[in-house]
Amino acid sequence: SGLSAAAFAFGQCFEVAEVGHLRYLQKIFRHLRLASVSSLPLFLPREIVSMLRTYARWQISFECSHLRKVADRMIATRSQFDIENSVAGLHALATLMQRNAVRSVSSDATAATWEAVSDAGRSLLAPVWPAARSNEVDMQTLLRALESAVVLQVHDPE
Repeated sequence: SGLSAAAFAFGQCFEVAEVGHLRYLQKIFRHLRLASVSSLPLFLPREIVSMLRTYARWQISFECSHLRKVADRMIATRSQFDIENSVAGLHALATLMQRNAVRSVSSDATAATWEAVSDAGRSLLAPVWPAARSNEVDMQTLLRALESAVVLQVHDPE
């Protein structure tokens, strides 16, 4: 989707934008987020990961209800995720959830989002652990997978 590419491009603007222009960038990101969430059924895994990484990298807010929809889309397309994109996407999702946890008051909606992201973590990390045991995953990816599992409260029976 061009939306994830646009988010990345505007993210680059954060490095050079003057303080007075930041509110305009935040409005752009709000509209990009809304458009992305409404277009999620069209997003492929790499586009989901790109969007999440951009918002996490630039510390742009992403509402819990929207993160829940992204997590649901990640679960729906889990068979299309490779290990690298699974870990990268979940790591960014974990970063965004941590920020939301600090900023928001606990509610039923927040609890439902935690449940959804935990389910996404469990689904997408399932193939990572056997690959790690077979030495098919590099150390940095494995560490990010572990960090994501802890933050997303993934409780794997293995």
